[in-house]
Amino acid sequence: MVFRISGTEWFKVDMGQTQLVSGVNIDWDANYATNFTIELSMDGVNYTTVFTKTENVSTNIFVLVDYR
Repeated sequence: MVFRISGTEWFKVDMGQTQLVSGVNIDWDANYATNFTIELSMDGVNYTTVFTKTENVSTNIFVLVDYR
């Protein structure tokens, strides 16, 4: 999984093997991102955007996704 935060910041989680992802919980600090996307990949090269948020004002977001 790669989380691209508004701008060029990002971080990647490698689960080591194929895993079912049923949701992503983001618990921001006071400095939350206002625009971001969540992208998932099976091979670390090709990514699928599963969530896009613009004009975010929340410090806690739960995103339902169904991806393996």
